[in-house]
Amino acid sequence: MNDDSAEFKPNRLLVQTAAIFVDAYRELNAKRLFWIVLVISNLIAAGFGAVGINREGIVIFWKTFPNDFFNTTTLDRAEIYKWMFSQLGIDWWLTFIATILALVSTAGIFPEFLSGGAVDLYLSKPIGRPRLFLTKYITGLIFVALQVLVFCIGSFFVIGLRGGVWEPAIFVAVPFVLLFFSYLFAIMVLIGVLTRSTIAALLLTILCWVGTFAFHQTEVLLLNLSTGKQFEMQMYDGEISRDQQIISHLVAGGAHAPDGDTTRPVTAEDRQLQIAQLNLTQAQKDRADDSDPFASWHRLMFALTYPLPKTTETVALIRRELGERMHIRREDREEEQDRPQQNGGMFQNRQLMRRAGMETQRILATRSTTYILGTSLGFEAVMVGLAAWIFCRRDF
Repeated sequence: MNDDSAEFKPNRLLVQTAAIFVDAYRELNAKRLFWIVLVISNLIAAGFGAVGINREGIVIFWKTFPNDFFNTTTLDRAEIYKWMFSQLGIDWWLTFIATILALVSTAGIFPEFLSGGAVDLYLSKPIGRPRLFLTKYITGLIFVALQVLVFCIGSFFVIGLRGGVWEPAIFVAVPFVLLFFSYLFAIMVLIGVLTRSTIAALLLTILCWVGTFAFHQTEVLLLNLSTGKQFEMQMYDGEISRDQQIISHLVAGGAHAPDGDTTRPVTAEDRQLQIAQLNLTQAQKDRADDSDPFASWHRLMFALTYPLPKTTETVALIRRELGERMHIRREDREEEQDRPQQNGGMFQNRQLMRRAGMETQRILATRSTTYILGTSLGFEAVMVGLAAWIFCRRDF
């Protein structure tokens, strides 16, 4: 009798959990938006296949638009489709438009469950609240995972059939996009449990998304300004060192700065020495007046963004992972060292601003996957933990 009971209990738990999954999936499946997003995903993947290139130019469906740059003599056909998936498919569809549609689709999971009376029916059965909460939460993630998987499957066949290259690495996007969505979904679930309002959960989640984006952009801007100031100070140090070397060389050659003595002829070297001394004085003054006021502000902003979900950086991480695994070529940037030196401070010196921008992007690219995903998942764990605690403690 005891053996039968012990055997029955885990089976019953599995059956109950499976039933909750099926019921939650049916609710999502019954919504038209689920199928609308699915159809749009397939249409966008098919749209990639409708665009191509040949020796003459760009091909859209069966019509060729001649172009001297976009053709198979200058570009690889497979690279075009990889680029479209990475830039358009990831940046614009999966992590922006499709994410908004997925938030709309899943926003009502908990508010409708709590306010519609369905929770009373579930709680009347021997089902633990933590298991009920996690099952509902995971169902929302499965909904999004199916959408991303369908899009990746369609893109996989488009790249293979039209580009001539089969790239299984394309499916790396599925877990990464799912992680990206889960940050926002965790916020929406917490707000939904607190307010029991679908509209409030959706709008406040989008507002939080915009807020994290604004915080990230502010941190990047301050990093760029601080980096530019560091380059500016290095430029002044270089000018001081260069002027000192010129002065030493001229003095060693017998040059004297003009001192008003009209009996002594002024040579070209004397004039050069005078100019070098004036340049040195100005460079020393500029260096003494220069500082980096943005460094402390950047450290503060970095500390504020540290515990927040890294939505923008996760998207960049997805592109980086796909670029490495799918061997997508990056645009080669012109080396700044080959350009003639320019004068002026950071805001008057375009070369200095370009160098600062390139260095900022390099610093961002060196931020590890552990930092980006670890801090984001830590934030998600806190949000889900709070939502689960409220769900388990509240009287319904």
